[in-house]
Amino acid sequence: MHDVLQIVDSTKVKARTDLADIYLKESGRLVTDADRALELSIKEKDAKRKGEFSFEERKSSIISILLSVFGLEAYINKIGHDKLEDIWEVTERNSLPSKLLTYPLIITGKTLDKNKAPFSNFKEIKKWRDELVHYKMYESKDLVEHPSGIKVPAIYKIANAQNAKLAFDTVTEIIGEIEKMLDGK
Repeated sequence: MHDVLQIVDSTKVKARTDLADIYLKESGRLVTDADRALELSIKEKDAKRKGEFSFEERKSSIISILLSVFGLEAYINKIGHDKLEDIWEVTERNSLPSKLLTYPLIITGKTLDKNKAPFSNFKEIKKWRDELVHYKMYESKDLVEHPSGIKVPAIYKIANAQNAKLAFDTVTEIIGEIEKMLDGK
């Protein structure tokens, strides 16, 4: 990862940081943290400590899921900005799923299959992202069973280590497929 510097003229320099790389590296680290917290919560005997570990799992999972989606959006926006200069201003406000399907098509003549993984998984991940960003407080009665045997807030249905890993893996697979298209493979 590095910043890209471009000298525009003797008084102006443009700098750009690869945000997708930052978001995705941190998301991958948080997947590991969520997995570790889940394992510790299952092994722990004390209910209070189980609760602390399950909270850490939820926290790491929420941030990881969001950063995965942010990373994918930063990645596709960089492609649009760099390779579709003529239409960038018109398309930059399009939805993320639309950009993922249309940008590779315009650039390479190929697109992701929206009915197959990894894109089909992304539809669910986008729902999770929307739920987390537009979160409504759940009532305390809305509890679910955690694998450690304790009751936790219902947001755990989204914010768990398994979903964090699925979001990270799906996003990195989508990026990999688009990179192959861009490389002509």
